[in-house]
Amino acid sequence: NALPLAIFDGAQFFRDTLIINSKHESLKFLRNEKNLNAILSLATTFVFTLILIELIIPRVI
Repeated sequence: NALPLAIFDGAQFFRDTLIINSKHESLKFLRNEKNLNAILSLATTFVFTLILIELIIPRVI
């Protein structure tokens, strides 16, 4: 449930964390919704790929 996938609560927590951090001057690019969605999509894809690798690679080897 804590995974940053779009269907779990972890994604909402990750999104809220990014929004809170956008108040810092160095992270002001996170205020743009397009950038925020791109980061969330990248994190979701990365975690999903890691899970798939854990399931597929042992069966191939």
